[in-house]
Amino acid sequence: CSTAGLVLNKGYTCSADDKNSAWRLFGGYEVIDNLAVEFSYAQFTRASATASGTAKGTTTSVTATSTFKAKGPTFSVVGTLPVTQGFGLIGRIGIFHWKAESAAVTSTGTNPISRDDTKPGFEINNIGLGLKYSISKIMDVRLEWDRYKDVGNTLLTGQADIDFVSLGLVYKFQ
Repeated sequence: CSTAGLVLNKGYTCSADDKNSAWRLFGGYEVIDNLAVEFSYAQFTRASATASGTAKGTTTSVTATSTFKAKGPTFSVVGTLPVTQGFGLIGRIGIFHWKAESAAVTSTGTNPISRDDTKPGFEINNIGLGLKYSISKIMDVRLEWDRYKDVGNTLLTGQADIDFVSLGLVYKFQ
């Protein structure tokens, strides 16, 4: 909803549809047993919001629609804690170097705004937990939850934490 603030004065009301799809492709290397490094690329589709208020710099009542999406590479360290022969717990910590894009427009079509921003610096902003099951010596199935923290720029694009739940397949090269 913070993206609507780009075209509306303070005090607006907002409702958001923040349940969207995403995808992630990753590869990695197991450095030692149960400790790996992974490089991935993720893209989060548009989250949208509708807000009501007054247009920026006016007293005209309007409705605004806004969108927010993000994408980029992540570098992570992934640890696995074996629980049984095939099951294990997964923990992840990493750096997500995002590019965020947002757009907002009022119902009158005045002053449409589109902005993008890229994450500066390198700080830990990705954590995750999950389960893995080995279906063979060379293949695992993973169910993971990841949080990408503080994606976007409050002043330029709006900012959000992105929670990502995924079901993935891991192939281990021998």
